[in-house]
Amino acid sequence: MQHPARTVPFAELWGGLQAARAAGLVMMREDADTGRSLWCYTTRCVYESGWDTFALLARGLVLHAGTQQVVATPFPKFFNLGERGQVIPELPFEVFEKLDGSLVIIHFHSGRWRAVTKGAFDSPQAIWTEERLTHQDLSALRPGTTYLSEAIYPENRIVIAYAEPALVLLAAYGEDGLELETAALQTVAIALKWRMAERYRYDSFADLVAEAHRLPASREGFVIRFTNGLRLKVKGPNTGAFTRSFHIARHWLCGKPGPPATI
Repeated sequence: MQHPARTVPFAELWGGLQAARAAGLVMMREDADTGRSLWCYTTRCVYESGWDTFALLARGLVLHAGTQQVVATPFPKFFNLGERGQVIPELPFEVFEKLDGSLVIIHFHSGRWRAVTKGAFDSPQAIWTEERLTHQDLSALRPGTTYLSEAIYPENRIVIAYAEPALVLLAAYGEDGLELETAALQTVAIALKWRMAERYRYDSFADLVAEAHRLPASREGFVIRFTNGLRLKVKGPNTGAFTRSFHIARHWLCGKPGPPATI
């Protein structure tokens, strides 16, 4: 499935984001040195559930208005299982570990590899990532491709404590907007000596939910990716989102077409 920011003309994308900005649903930050703009949804969008097409894209999307270029494509915003009354597709799915760090969006621009977080060019996590990148052979990375990694290190602890600082490779989107297949991502991870987010296999959705219920405090949860590209989060019992996710998953597993919006 193609990244949605790559499926519309640039003028339409830019106009939609500017309209969402005017409505207070997204914010834009500019990097004067490179001309890049960084787009992120606002707290107003979250609290008012103002998720239109363009707000969903604004999770660290990087554009360049001067060249009308989509520079970097992060994950579109995705939600906890059961949020927004979303129907769970009856499709095959993959399961990945959910890490408790900060998403960094790694991309090539103006002659070098750069990193941003969803709302800042110069966040501590972006600066930490760029510093690590300067000490690595990055020849395995392809300009035009966006690499999405989780930055985990002691000073960036949120809830889970990790033993070693690391950039964990989660996914990547090519310049054509297509998500890299697992084998291609593994090749990059091996070359960089980064680990990838763990993959898990479950025979059924019920098995996945049961496992989430048993997760220890040292693990946050899972990210599910369906074959249509939809991602959902299922968090463990040590996170506030677990109870809601668990009951909505049970509702769905009992044969309902989708989770009710009121649970």
